[in-house]
Amino acid sequence: MVNLKEKNLLVICDGYPSKDNSIYNNIFVKNQLKHIAPHFNKVFVISPIPYFPKIFKNLKFLPKKFTNSSKLENYSEKNISVFFPKFLTPPFSKYYQNHKNVLFLESAIKTIKNNSLVFDIIHAHFTKPCGVVANKISKEYDVPYILTVHEGPIWLEKEILQSNIDFINAWKGAKTIIRVNKKDVPKLKKYNTDTIHIPNGFDQDIFKYQKYQNIKEKTIVSIGNLVIREKNQINLINAFYILLKKNPGIKLDIVGEGADKNKICQEINRLKLNDSVRLLGSKKPKEIKVILNKSKILVLPSFEESFGIVQIEAMACGVPVVATINGGSEEIITSKDVGLLVKDPNDTEELANAIGIALNKKWNRKKIIAFSKKYSLKEISFVLHQILLECLT
Repeated sequence: MVNLKEKNLLVICDGYPSKDNSIYNNIFVKNQLKHIAPHFNKVFVISPIPYFPKIFKNLKFLPKKFTNSSKLENYSEKNISVFFPKFLTPPFSKYYQNHKNVLFLESAIKTIKNNSLVFDIIHAHFTKPCGVVANKISKEYDVPYILTVHEGPIWLEKEILQSNIDFINAWKGAKTIIRVNKKDVPKLKKYNTDTIHIPNGFDQDIFKYQKYQNIKEKTIVSIGNLVIREKNQINLINAFYILLKKNPGIKLDIVGEGADKNKICQEINRLKLNDSVRLLGSKKPKEIKVILNKSKILVLPSFEESFGIVQIEAMACGVPVVATINGGSEEIITSKDVGLLVKDPNDTEELANAIGIALNKKWNRKKIIAFSKKYSLKEISFVLHQILLECLT
């Protein structure tokens, strides 16, 4: 029988939170590790980040991933050691994307060698670049790896259509592929029969119901990166504009940062919604918990979601969800007791109507909270622990 307490785990992730979570890229990986790490002797996290000289850090065209590099430093928590190896690269999207696999691999190998890391199994998150990197490290160090495919459905479909040999090898070489939604499992099974579904989990220590007194405003909240082609904030704002005419006094809070912030601000200004729509910027998980508990509903109007963990976090706070059919939400909102689904993300009238119904419906908070519990990290991590154990047996 394998004793994981004698084994070391290597995690490869494209984006990982800082020690204080002020930068919380892919925080679901960190939250998951909080439950998995105690089963292992040591856990090493390698999250390479693109670097560009500090002298240029104030240039407005630089993507945030480049400016964040100076804020991310290696750290340790209990038996977890986190490494942020920096690689120099021009800040041009095409060059970066074309060379990402090689840059990540070189950074990861260098970190392993420089720190004399010894590991028995690898867990990679996302196919590109981490699954590709894990496949190559697995061969070089003769250790197995599992791969969690977090990509959105459209993103995954594009990867499959590319027939990229690196992607195919990453899928075929994994001991187990974990897909966070059910419907894409058959697509990945064509490359690896050991493909299973495990949803993302939420942190019960943070996201829970908290009652606030004297809340007079009816507030709708939307949480996600400010990237319109993915999160659909423009249609949400237009739906809110329609809804506001019938429900004066309601508010819309949008949480997040991203490349399309200016476009979103312009739309708010165009519709003269400055008094009703608030851009709250990036928030830490504990701050998001407070925002959720003060809101009537969460709206997730995305064009695509691989899962959409924020929906479960809202439900854990007793908050119902209005979401679009986007690949992930329809696997979560399976009952009108916890939320409502909108068929077309582009249909602002339908979205406005659903939000209006949700605002005026009397929801059973206890039932919503009970529903969320099956997605707790405690439950999800138990399944993942068994998979890691089986891969080493």
